[in-house]
Amino acid sequence: MLVALIVKLFVQRYYGLRGYDKLRSVAMGILIGEYAAELIWMTMALVTNQSTYTISLADRDLGRQ
Repeated sequence: MLVALIVKLFVQRYYGLRGYDKLRSVAMGILIGEYAAELIWMTMALVTNQSTYTISLADRDLGRQ
């Protein structure tokens, strides 16, 4: 969050409103791309009936089926 704030302040200061609008478009593209990738992984998990990725806490094999 700190890095995002610094980038935003830099763009606003040196590129103004035009740069801020472009930065907002880039951020929206990153968000949409992230959701699209998650949708692909979720679809693969549903079709194959397997976990595509898991998070293991203290090596307890939480994603094991």
